Amino acid sequence: MDYYTFVVTGYVIGETRTAIGSDDLYLSHSVHVDGTLVASNFAYLGSFSPPGTHQTGNVGIPAVVINDPSAKVDFVFQLVNAGNPSSGTVQAAMLGTAEQLIGIGAGSGSGESAVSGLLSAIPAEGAWALVLKGAAKLWDWLNTNCDGPVAVDKLSGARFAIDTWADDDPTGTISVIGKGYEGLDSPPGCGPNSAYRVTWFVQHFRGWGGVIDPQKHALESATSVAVAAHNGSLHVFGAAPGFGVTHARTFSGADWLVNLLETFERNDFFHVNPLPPSAISFNDRLHLFCVLDDGSIWPLAHTADGGSWATSGSRPPTGLTTWQPIATVEFGHRLHVFARDSATSLLRFTSSSDLLTWSPWQNVPAAGLSPGSAVAAAALGDRLFLFGIYDTGKAPESEVIVVTSTADTVTWTPWTMVEAGARPEDRPATDQPLDVAATQFGGRLYLASRWMGPASGPDAGPYVALNFSGDGSNWSGWRVPTSSEPFKPSTAPAVAASGNHVYLLAPAMDSAGSARVCAY
Repeated sequence: MDYYTFVVTGYVIGETRTAIGSDDLYLSHSVHVDGTLVASNFAYLGSFSPPGTHQTGNVGIPAVVINDPSAKVDFVFQLVNAGNPSSGTVQAAMLGTAEQLIGIGAGSGSGESAVSGLLSAIPAEGAWALVLKGAAKLWDWLNTNCDGPVAVDKLSGARFAIDTWADDDPTGTISVIGKGYEGLDSPPGCGPNSAYRVTWFVQHFRGWGGVIDPQKHALESATSVAVAAHNGSLHVFGAAPGFGVTHARTFSGADWLVNLLETFERNDFFHVNPLPPSAISFNDRLHLFCVLDDGSIWPLAHTADGGSWATSGSRPPTGLTTWQPIATVEFGHRLHVFARDSATSLLRFTSSSDLLTWSPWQNVPAAGLSPGSAVAAAALGDRLFLFGIYDTGKAPESEVIVVTSTADTVTWTPWTMVEAGARPEDRPATDQPLDVAATQFGGRLYLASRWMGPASGPDAGPYVALNFSGDGSNWSGWRVPTSSEPFKPSTAPAVAASGNHVYLLAPAMDSAGSARVCAY
């Protein structure tokens, strides 16, 4: 996830706006993405009379997610003297003024207007008296006595342009230190115009973030999660033994809806050897599959809109039980289910075009390096790919990720090592993969795997690495996603694509012992 911190940290008062008495200061931060307010903060700082240096206590926006690099982003702060209106009036009015500020200069064929150009953040003094005079009508609601704005600024641009500026700094920070702001002309009797110097910053960082909704409900899962894109949103499913299926949904990765789907009138799953659910969008419906306590595979429920769920009917053919996670994938206009038969250890599959009639179970040939692990499945073009973990028995690269593929589910290529068994960049060759997940996005296959180094090492892990390929043969190399804080998943990761983004998700144990799901 791409996170942005936006904070006014302190200010120096050279001249207050109120000559007799004091400035009653309110500070507002707001962030707009493509013209829509996504985060805001409002605080009353206090009443100040003599000039001096003051800290805000770092009130601001600590972490807002903005995932789209092409999105238009506006960071706006306003520092106003408002001794007469109520706090509620000031807060609402400042949000309205911020929305008008981000529109200044919009629609100009030659770029931003003179006003919006001056409002852009430059770490130096500017002609701020002219700026505020040009936009004075925006603060008409501050029309009593000596009330009025004392410092206003805006940093605007495409997210990738802001990133370029921020990432030039080792900490990813755009720092504006002691920038001078001259207020509007003071009304008669208020004394000279205000003069403030303000220090503020915007910081960009990447990392894993908890899947949490605005009501602070966090998605938890005792197993790996299942992920599927459906009708423009990303759905994540986890397991809560004794309670049922946990669920989260997002359209952008920034805002989540978290809820419990319960058990769909079944009480025979997530108890004995709990296995993760499997989710897939197929024939305009989002389907959820599960492995019951007896090892049988069932379609648990489905939905058309992502909100209203119905219990599913016909199940895959009998005659197979499994104690490993299953994989579901659409290929050749059919939904395929892959599972390892607990009785024979053979990897088998069945398929259906309508989830009413299923084909008999068939075997995936074990030519070459046959994995003993659970598998991940993804389709690219006219081929279906399966990935798994294989033990070569040859140290140090004893565990390797392997792949087989087919164009017709009849003839399969021999199992071969992905990228000749290469290890993640900047990691020891002794690191071993624990599991693998797969998806297709934008004409590429994406793999996510959890890796573990030697227990005696300074950074054993586990950690998540990502790889991709345009043909299933030539790979880009395993890379660990950049994160300001290390992330140690407690189960296998999941990978899926929705909109313009590839998402990684996995649970991690928090300090309270809960397995909370995080996203990248």
